Amino acid sequence: MKRLLPEEEAQHVHAARGWLELNNLIEACEELERVSPEYRAHPEVLTMRCMIYGSAKKWRDVLTIGET
Repeated sequence: MKRLLPEEEAQHVHAARGWLELNNLIEACEELERVSPEYRAHPEVLTMRCMIYGSAKKWRDVLTIGET
């Protein structure tokens, strides 16, 4: 079973999604930086980071994260 993010960390991912929907990639990235280091490799965080990088057309970064 996949480990769930604690509520505080999940809020950062949710906020990053909101910024992404507003096409504000800088704020979306900054919001993900607020996730505690121990949870930055969590699948939900990595998925959101891929979505942000994909929107920025940073395909090499998407590929790197996807390989994780």
